[in-house]
Amino acid sequence: MTLAQWLAQGSDYALGLFGAVVVAGGAAAWVARAWRAARRPGEERRAHVDEAISEHERFRQCLARDKRKIDTLEESVKLLLRGQMQLITHELDGNHVDKLAEVRDAIHDHLLER
Repeated sequence: MTLAQWLAQGSDYALGLFGAVVVAGGAAAWVARAWRAARRPGEERRAHVDEAISEHERFRQCLARDKRKIDTLEESVKLLLRGQMQLITHELDGNHVDKLAEVRDAIHDHLLER
């Protein structure tokens, strides 16, 4: 085999090898692109679920805060109604001054605790 034949045959092998590498690279790029496209909806859904969970947690905290406020307001309204009942009873009977003092003290304590 002469040097020219050997170079011609070697270049055929080299071109075949380079062609196989190019085809394998193109196939790998296509598979990677298909894999990313298949995973994208899952990632978007996961991001949406994470956002919904954080929003739910924020709403839960807001509802807990609102419940505490409503409970405090309910207690205040009960004290005011109790005071009005004692005033009405005192106005009707002229008695129960000691109960009026108790209600006054309860309202005073409630306002100090606030």
